[in-house]
Amino acid sequence: MKKLASLLFIVFPCLIFAQTYQLPNGNFESWGSEEPAYWNGFPTSQCDLSGLYALGCSAAQETRHEQSTDVRPGTTGTSSCKLFATVVSLLGSSIPANGTLTTGQIRIGSSTPASPENYNISRTADGDLSQSFTGKPDYIRFWAKFECPSATQEARMNTVIHDAYDYRDPEGSDANAGSHVVAKATRQFTITNGWQEFVVPFDYQGYTATNPAYILITFTTNAVQGEGTANDFLYLDDVEMIYDVTLSDLQLDGATVTGFDANTLTYTMTLPAGTPIPTVSAVATSPRAQVNITQATITDTTATVVVTSGDAAQTYSVVFSFTNAIQENNSNSFSVFPNPATDNITVTMVEGTQATQVVVYNAHGQQVRSANVTGNDVTIDVKDLEAGVYFISLQNGNTVVGTSKMIRK
Repeated sequence: MKKLASLLFIVFPCLIFAQTYQLPNGNFESWGSEEPAYWNGFPTSQCDLSGLYALGCSAAQETRHEQSTDVRPGTTGTSSCKLFATVVSLLGSSIPANGTLTTGQIRIGSSTPASPENYNISRTADGDLSQSFTGKPDYIRFWAKFECPSATQEARMNTVIHDAYDYRDPEGSDANAGSHVVAKATRQFTITNGWQEFVVPFDYQGYTATNPAYILITFTTNAVQGEGTANDFLYLDDVEMIYDVTLSDLQLDGATVTGFDANTLTYTMTLPAGTPIPTVSAVATSPRAQVNITQATITDTTATVVVTSGDAAQTYSVVFSFTNAIQENNSNSFSVFPNPATDNITVTMVEGTQATQVVVYNAHGQQVRSANVTGNDVTIDVKDLEAGVYFISLQNGNTVVGTSKMIRK
């Protein structure tokens, strides 16, 4: 039932919009009069039994879930959802009815449990009977506690991300349903002996739809329709979508960073003075994640790699430093004008000074300009250099005659 959810949308529309990549009320903390907000059980099912069997609709639509204070270890919440099976008496027959909870609507179309006329469906025209969803998560994580008399019976979780279509689970009654699937995640499990965490990967392979619009999640006390007993109990808590925002590789000029580990977020690289800053490249672990790289520069020597997917983001940093930075020394052999400079500088050598080249270095010792000496004055264009501190080096072959500081405004 989503009556509570509809109210929240009116009051806090921005909050609801932010839940595009997650399942609202996945922790089962918000409840309406009969059902957890954003979830539906048998009370809101559609019963289409006909003839005398229609008399069984009231029994078929009985509640088979309840709010529970039995919560998973470590949670900050105070409630979970408890599903339980019942036995429905219909025209002299006893039919086991599994406890079921879905983000869509339960449809009861036959008194034969395994009939393709019994399914869960995303009613996309009704926001109370469907769940919009635009993410492409890598995993679905949930906590469950399953209790039943049978050691081999399996509870079931099935999640289908699909496009704007009234998708059915199971697909058997609709030949077109499969063509609208973006991804699936399914897990069946036996008795858990207490709370257990499940992390189930989504499978995107082999499905033709690519634009997620809705998500249909179904939990049930038995993977097989019409089997089980009235002593089957499935507790659920903290259902969450996981988006992988780690890197599988981080490279400098095409070579993997020494000591790279997906869980290490900051790296420090020391380079010899005069070495160009390497180009950073990266590969995301998930093919659905996006990578945005800001390269390091002379004035900002930290490169950042931001990995985003769904509502998750993570930043890796590569911090560059330089050794043997240029120092100002013996600058009496020449002068630099103007200083500070904006467009051009003129290097004027003292009469008799022997030099062959003027070289401009940045503060990290990287060469950014050079000019041959043909007279006492050498003019160098600096207008496209970034603002900062530079060093003018007067050289005679392999000998440094003198070094002077220059400020580029």
